[in-house]
Order: sequence, then C-alpha cells, then structure tokens
Amino acid sequence: HSLHSDDADTIEAKLLLQKQAGHFLNRANIGIEQGVGPHAGGGPDRVFLWSTRYLYTAKFNPGFEIQSDFGKPNERLSFDQQQHYAGPAAYGELFHNVKYEAAYLFGVSQGAAQSAVRLQLEYEMYF
Repeated sequence: HSLHSDDADTIEAKLLLQKQAGHFLNRANIGIEQGVGPHAGGGPDRVFLWSTRYLYTAKFNPGFEIQSDFGKPNERLSFDQQQHYAGPAAYGELFHNVKYEAAYLFGVSQGAAQSAVRLQLEYEMYF
C-alpha cells in the first residue's frame, strides 16, 4: 500500500532461485510488479537480479551483482532504454545475527544512471 496519495498501490511477485556449487553461491531473483488502483499505469514492471558470491568466511564473501529493470512489456524498450547495472559486491556477518550486503554498481545501459550503491543491514531474531 502506498504511503503517498498520488502513488499507485502495488502487487509484487518474485521467484527466488539459489544454487551452491563448491564455494560459489548463485542467486537469481525474477520479479514482476503491477500497480493497482486509480494511479496505476500500464502493465507489470519486470526485474531480474543476479548475485554470485565466493563463500570465503562468515564475515566476508566477495562477489558481483547484476540488476536489470526491463520496464513494462507494452513499452518495448531497447536494451539501452532499459536500466541495467553490474558491479562488485560484498556480503557477510558484522556481528552475531547482524548481516550486511554492499554493492557498487555501474550502469551498463544508457537508460541507467552512471553508478549506484546498494547497502543492506539485516538483524535476525529467532522466536
């Protein structure tokens, strides 16, 4: 549900895939997002995220990421009109139950910004 009255509400579906081969962990995240309500526009937005990491230690796993936003199917955007990013990343655990993910991504299509930074901190609590 959107917090801003001028934005559309959204429904999102994702397929998460993971495969470990030796010391390498590969993850794919394939998703669609559809705006609903009076401010919705067009068909679903399609995204693809890929990460590969080398399982070095619990505190540090180097890797890389690819992130792509293909836009809506009815827009029929070319590769350079879509948003594609790729770059190095690091994953690991800072403290007990506190995990991090950090990536510096370069825009590889003209529709993307020149670069982007992604940081995520996660605290896990078990009940």
